[in-house]
Amino acid sequence: MGTKVVRYIDFDAAHRVLGHEGKCAHLHGHRYRVGFTITGDTNSIGMVIDFGYIKEAWGDLLMRTADHGVILSADDVTLGAAIFSADPACKIWEIPYPATAEGIAHALWDILHVDSILKGAKLTAVEVWETPNCMGGYYA
Repeated sequence: MGTKVVRYIDFDAAHRVLGHEGKCAHLHGHRYRVGFTITGDTNSIGMVIDFGYIKEAWGDLLMRTADHGVILSADDVTLGAAIFSADPACKIWEIPYPATAEGIAHALWDILHVDSILKGAKLTAVEVWETPNCMGGYYA
């Protein structure tokens, strides 16, 4: 199987869980932490992948797409339209899954598991923490 590395990237964003029966049905924010697990053989200098590549490519993607924005399920069209109407410059990241930690992890997996920065290594897990105690993930 090879060697495993994990890189964490943090960002801030709001979300709501459409259809939730509790307080998560309302728009609220989190300091998200995303953990990317990559496995593979080490290269000639003993690395699976340079952590800097992940920070530069995937961190930049998170900053452009989600940081200080709103993450919504693509089904949440009413809230998305209202936010856009009130603030057309607001970042809105619509994902094809519920806007839960699990859904965000799955959406990131869909985008990143074939990324060329992997150079033969494999993305094997994306884990998203909404709080220090609550995490959802998507795994190979």
